[in-house]
Amino acid sequence: MKKMLAVVLTLAMLFSVASASAVVANADTRQISVIQAITNYEHNTGEKVETNRYFFLMPNGKNGFKSTDGSNNYEAGDYVSSWYNDYANKPCIAWQNSGIADTEYPGYTMLNGDGGDVYYADVPTVVSEIVINNGVNYSSDENMQLYARKTVNICSEYYDANESEEYPEGLDGFDNMIYVIDPDKIVWSEDATSCVGLESGEWYYYYGNGCYGTKKDGNEHDCLRDDHDHENLYINFDTSNTGWTDYEKVYCAIYGEDRGPYYQPYTTPALMTDYDNDGVYTYDLNKSEINLKEYARYCIYFYNDKNQYTADLTMQTTNLKDTAYATDELNYLKRPFLRWTNEKELVLKPLQPLKDALEQYEEETGKDVATYRYYFLMPNGESGKKGDENTDFNYPFYNTYAENWYNKYTDTAGVYFWEGEDFLSSNYPGYSMEKGDADGIFYADVPCGVEMMFFNNCITQGLNYYDDIYHLARQSLNVPTRTDSSYYNGFPEGVENFDNLIYVLNPSKNDSLESPEPVEYGGEWHYYYGNGCYGDVKDGDISDCIRDDHTHGRRYKHLDEFLDYANLTQEDSYWYTGPLYYYYEDGKTEPEWFIARGNSGFSEYKYIYGVFDDYYINEYAVYSPSAFSWCIYIFDEQKFYSLEDAWDKGFVDKDAAFTQYFLKNDIAQLIGDADYDNELSVMDATAIQRHLAGIKKLYDSLYSDNFCYGEVLKYRSDFDRDGERTVLDATAIQKKLAGITD
Repeated sequence: MKKMLAVVLTLAMLFSVASASAVVANADTRQISVIQAITNYEHNTGEKVETNRYFFLMPNGKNGFKSTDGSNNYEAGDYVSSWYNDYANKPCIAWQNSGIADTEYPGYTMLNGDGGDVYYADVPTVVSEIVINNGVNYSSDENMQLYARKTVNICSEYYDANESEEYPEGLDGFDNMIYVIDPDKIVWSEDATSCVGLESGEWYYYYGNGCYGTKKDGNEHDCLRDDHDHENLYINFDTSNTGWTDYEKVYCAIYGEDRGPYYQPYTTPALMTDYDNDGVYTYDLNKSEINLKEYARYCIYFYNDKNQYTADLTMQTTNLKDTAYATDELNYLKRPFLRWTNEKELVLKPLQPLKDALEQYEEETGKDVATYRYYFLMPNGESGKKGDENTDFNYPFYNTYAENWYNKYTDTAGVYFWEGEDFLSSNYPGYSMEKGDADGIFYADVPCGVEMMFFNNCITQGLNYYDDIYHLARQSLNVPTRTDSSYYNGFPEGVENFDNLIYVLNPSKNDSLESPEPVEYGGEWHYYYGNGCYGDVKDGDISDCIRDDHTHGRRYKHLDEFLDYANLTQEDSYWYTGPLYYYYEDGKTEPEWFIARGNSGFSEYKYIYGVFDDYYINEYAVYSPSAFSWCIYIFDEQKFYSLEDAWDKGFVDKDAAFTQYFLKNDIAQLIGDADYDNELSVMDATAIQRHLAGIKKLYDSLYSDNFCYGEVLKYRSDFDRDGERTVLDATAIQKKLAGITD
């Protein structure tokens, strides 16, 4: 039976749910997504719901069809008025009387598609009519009616023959088609107080990338959008400076970023035409099978029937109608480099924010994705951590900051990963991160299932080496989201995840490549304190910040004072590599002492440890002016002392030094502190017992070939100092806590 498309319905039918209590809402008025509603229906009834996917082009005042006859209050050449406003940023879709997942007006939010203002929704196939709107529910408030936009009731079932001018033979359905409003088909309501108008249009086959038309198997070249350019899809090539000889035909080959020169080019045919016999050949892309996309990069090269070739050249849609020419430079294959006559900078597609991708995934699937938040400091050449001497990679970053990741193409950090259970990353470089609470700080909420990721600067290298963007892409090395005890020194027991921690590049850990390509950047995880501050103290604050370009109230003692104390000069092999600063609040008395470190950074270096009562220090240099290489500056004395001297002379309380500095900064540990919480408790005795029972593994062995100052300790948990880790250590800890002495 032929159905009739209702062009104008009564207000009661269109807005049966509206009432005097109706309120204005934006496009997020729905409580659950369409997918969730259908899932709930299937769960409650046991029935499988089949759906059709309907696309919609939301008017922004500059897209779609222009008015051709100036009817319905639109001048000829005008686009449909924008549906976006302060109360609307996405379209909604509603239907009734389907029996499945019905919804009240304004309905369910449609999801972002692949073409900017293109949105879609998966609707039950039993639905015969839909209404699309901008999510603003009208009321009796005349001012708010100005913000509401909606379509007529749209047929979503099928067209009979001659029911539509565009499809005289009819259509079986509209699955995967797009509805586009036509300004010449707007239906204006006679009741000006009720709504602005009922906007009408037509269904079209959707080709992707915002393109549509009436050809079922068409492509972008068949697109009917008035704001798309399809008449000037050609490029030219000037052969005058190539040095080519004795040729008759010229060809063009094009391949995209996802292909390479070893694959069949995307062009059919590839023959070019010299229309004016002036040596300038034209390639008509309308005749090819390639669908050029905005932002995408393509590699082109030219060759002739005598097997003479040019070098590669990067092309985007911004280069259409331009002419490529050969320069005087040759590549390593002795082929001429190419340039465009009208040089245009590459235009990169903005990455989708990860938070938006997760939100869309959850709406589409009805699944909630658990996440961890990871921070990243994007270096600007003057921020973060300075490089230490690193002979492993032999890269010239000693005492310098990481290179600047900002450039004319980017001011944002990105994250890429390839794991995450059902939710997977998009193509590299992945997703953009959110700006944090300080310059250069970015964060992303990454699915918990991700175990490895990259940080980058949101751009990829170019197709051609001579493109400047080729040398401006930056990315980190593999960044783990968890660690065992062997990976990071700062996490001796390992951590299940680095949730709410920050990854900071360390120039000394860059992976140097043999080629002149950009390096991959290594770094370290740190605890994040906010405002761009980070450190290695778990519950630290701004005073624990180890960021080299931050001061945060630090006061410095001059390096010469330390060198004088140690009887050194800057030419000696002993050299200072640790911090000579201390903290105190402005206006308050300086502290009684602070701790500094002197290492033999340019002489033989060996990790050793020292045992002092209930503590041990776990790294200091063999050749240093102090047995520990750690020194204490005493303000009353205005001079440096070794730790041994400071303690022997009574300037510093040993427990205070360990508690306030060494334990806090993970330089020393309590002997017997098996759970690494810097306190001796019954939990440490339990941890030792669990280890002996095979339930929990302790990673606290001390290497026997290391030099020891004081007692020799084989295990950190060897509390009774008998050289073994036994149940007696747990017992000794319990006695100590109970105040029992033998």
